[in-house]
Amino acid sequence: MLTKAKLPHLAIILMWLLVAAALAISGAVLGIRTSLPGPSSQDEISRNVGEHRAAEKGMILTDTLLVILENPDFDVDSDTFVNAREDLFALLKSLPSAVRARQDQPSPRASPPDREPLFKTVQTPGHTWLPTEPFVSSNRRAVLFLAETVVRRSMASKAMEDLPEVLAEWSVRHPTFRLHYLSNGTADNEIFDLINSDLDKSLLVTLPLTLLVLMWSFGSVVAALIPLAVALVSLAASLGASAILSVAFGPISATAAQLVVLLVLAVGVDYSLFFVSRMREEIEAGVEPNQALRNTRAAVAPTVAWSGLTVALSLVGLLLMKDAVLTSMALVSLVSVGVTVAGTLLAVPAIIAVLAEYIQKKVPGTARATDWHRMLLNASLRRPGRILILVLLPLSALSSLCFSLRLGSTVQPETLPKVMQSARAYEALKSSFPKLAGPDFAVVLAGQYLGDLEDEGLLQPFFNQLSASATITGPLAIDTSADGTMMRYHFRAVGSSNDEHNRELVHEIQEKLFPYMLHPLGVSAWLSGTLPFAVMEVAGYEHNLPRVFAVVLALSFFFLLVAFRSVVIPCKALLLNMLSTTASFGVLILIFQYLPTPWRYGRIESFVPALLFSVLFGLSMDYHVFLVSRMTEERERGLPPEEAIRRGITATARTVTSAALIMISVFCAIASLRLPIMKQLGTGLAIAVLLDATVVRILLLPASMLLLGELNWYLPRWLRWLPRLRGH
Repeated sequence: MLTKAKLPHLAIILMWLLVAAALAISGAVLGIRTSLPGPSSQDEISRNVGEHRAAEKGMILTDTLLVILENPDFDVDSDTFVNAREDLFALLKSLPSAVRARQDQPSPRASPPDREPLFKTVQTPGHTWLPTEPFVSSNRRAVLFLAETVVRRSMASKAMEDLPEVLAEWSVRHPTFRLHYLSNGTADNEIFDLINSDLDKSLLVTLPLTLLVLMWSFGSVVAALIPLAVALVSLAASLGASAILSVAFGPISATAAQLVVLLVLAVGVDYSLFFVSRMREEIEAGVEPNQALRNTRAAVAPTVAWSGLTVALSLVGLLLMKDAVLTSMALVSLVSVGVTVAGTLLAVPAIIAVLAEYIQKKVPGTARATDWHRMLLNASLRRPGRILILVLLPLSALSSLCFSLRLGSTVQPETLPKVMQSARAYEALKSSFPKLAGPDFAVVLAGQYLGDLEDEGLLQPFFNQLSASATITGPLAIDTSADGTMMRYHFRAVGSSNDEHNRELVHEIQEKLFPYMLHPLGVSAWLSGTLPFAVMEVAGYEHNLPRVFAVVLALSFFFLLVAFRSVVIPCKALLLNMLSTTASFGVLILIFQYLPTPWRYGRIESFVPALLFSVLFGLSMDYHVFLVSRMTEERERGLPPEEAIRRGITATARTVTSAALIMISVFCAIASLRLPIMKQLGTGLAIAVLLDATVVRILLLPASMLLLGELNWYLPRWLRWLPRLRGH
């Protein structure tokens, strides 16, 4: 019933909705500018000194389209095959940049005079300065096309967005031929489409599951809808804010948008759940609704604020990686968590005030399930020493697997989902042209007398050394600056950028061949392209990862020290959180590196450990703050340590379980997505939350708290100047 007393609360709700709508609409109008991690990113290309110097000379780094034309019934020299090959060659040569075959021209062969062609060179048998051998398969049933784009690599995906449609029309005219194509630009377009379609599907699964968990937790439709509604409004506002950030500061990683969805749904539902649960608890205790709301706000609001701060502090560590992908993820995640916490603190108490008389009404026939966590809690409190040993041993064994962690790239043609045309094209390329089925790399040379050195054959020993390797093919193309002082030679390496021999190849070229064979000639040399980028990216993550760990741990320790005025609680929290996080890493390594499953990629995506650690540590601290806050609250009421621990766990366990189930459902939905990166992120998060909310929080935390007793709240005299924060 609407009363005059509820009008101020309605005004707050309206203000919150208007701000969220403004952000969401602004984001929809602007659109989220995204980029994919990898060497096609303009930010990453600009970091390469050689490519930066080459760009200054007018030599842009382009993309290369590989097209495989197959017909098992005809030899490549047959009239039927030659006619089809020439028809495809003419089509590729005539395509305009940013292809619009249907809209711009009656025939895809006729290129408008005011638009430059998409490809500056197209090489295939009969149209190449190279030997014909690399362009014809060993069984003579397939030919290869190498088409170099006019536009730079970072723009290739936009320039070739309609290429699949044009090639599909060509295939209709030549139904007996199989056609496959692969390039950075076409693969990027497919990955973008896959991310967007998978995200939509994951929401269709996640939202009903979240509602079911909330219904199980509350047995009330109204109480269940409040957290879900708040999370959805926060999600719309967060995505809008992310779009504004992407326009103001540059494109964000395409995977960052999915991280926003993941974080906001998990955190937004949880924080609202804390409010609604505490409000129902107060009312069930016989407290008058208005006073119950005041008690709830006083107890929960500081905890939510501090919990949000823990997540934010954990994400700050990602900024230290000095990586465009993680920086964009950190920024949008920080903004999203801020929007969600602010919306929760502002709107949820107002919504509860308006709907107070409805949140206790339960759906007929619903009943609260037996709390399994009571059994675990009792075991933990009866035999804390044994429980610690029994739990620590398997978790430590899982954590030890972290020493076998192997970083690499999962954005590889061989690991992409087979529903992608690019993945199937790679298989065809590997079968018919194995020497070209690998990552590209380029050697960029600069020197005042570069042309003279080449004419005199002084550069030839370097290229002979490269050609001596059976794993290198090329040069497939050579670019020269107008003044002749810079040259770029394009090669391909056999295998994957994750292969050890390719990693050694990059280091050998950079550390031996360049210094000993080119620098003495007065030639500056750099490596660019997919292979060196992937190798150096992994090296950079391995170097910076300890720094992220150290900063996140230090910030978390200081935060808990101030929040609880104890040196024991922060130390124990860091140990428990590290244990659950590293144990989840161990399970991740088992699944994706060792077990014979379809998910055995052999490598963990290079940025996943840093991202997982930051997010997991934030979420783990989130639970820790909520549980320990309630224990501290009971202790300050005068209860002995054991009873304060028991009541704190008992009062919050169902809420924590519900929150964990919601997070796990969200993360499992992410794990079900088809990209390997998202599978690893979702799996790692789901396992960590499961371990943290059950084994760690219900067994290890109570046992360790009980064993330490009053020492949990020990604070040295020299730290008693710390401010006393009420309301936790």
